[in-house]
Amino acid sequence: MPADWFALNPMTLAGIAIMAAVTIGLKLAGFYTQRLMHPGPRVTRFLNALPGTVILSLTAPMALSSGITGVAALAGAVAVMMRGGNAVLATASGLALGLALRHGFGV
Repeated sequence: MPADWFALNPMTLAGIAIMAAVTIGLKLAGFYTQRLMHPGPRVTRFLNALPGTVILSLTAPMALSSGITGVAALAGAVAVMMRGGNAVLATASGLALGLALRHGFGV
């Protein structure tokens, strides 16, 4: 591995600094804008559902590409999340179900 891969290039540092400044600026602008807006119940429901839809959009393709084991593990995790509302417990149960199906039953 070449040693210059880890060298601090001034252009790289400038790019990182600019991206950090833009990110912080957008977050602050979002907080300021949110203080001025009062969303209705429909928008509030949409915003509350958004994190779950993002997680599902990231995990569903992986589950489908894993076959029946991945789909069953995702379904188990969703069921635990809907029943208890604990994301850590849902993740752990989905992982455990996937491992049990894959290694325990050879599915």
